[in-house]
Amino acid sequence: MENITGVEIGIAIGISIFSIIFSIALIRMVANLLVILAFAIAVFVPIIWFIIQNEAGQPVPISMLYIGTALFAFVVTLMTLPLWPIASIMQWTGKRERQRLDNIESKTTKKGQK
Repeated sequence: MENITGVEIGIAIGISIFSIIFSIALIRMVANLLVILAFAIAVFVPIIWFIIQNEAGQPVPISMLYIGTALFAFVVTLMTLPLWPIASIMQWTGKRERQRLDNIESKTTKKGQK
């Protein structure tokens, strides 16, 4: 048997760290894609349902279309809810934007007081 050198241990550690980071990035990318796809489907499915029913000669009452759209959007939201902590697009808090607005507001109030 050969002895394992420090270089080989370093390479193994580097490969494992890269693998972990790559896996996390891949999981986040897939979660983002699933959330975006689900919400896109929630927007377009009622429209497609309406068009298909009209072409088949069975028009959908508008009230049914509204109810179906609301229920479908609610179901899609519930289906994607477990992905929200993973998906980076659902992590937006607006802190930077709020800070910018506060800075602008403080600058304008200082100018108004002078």
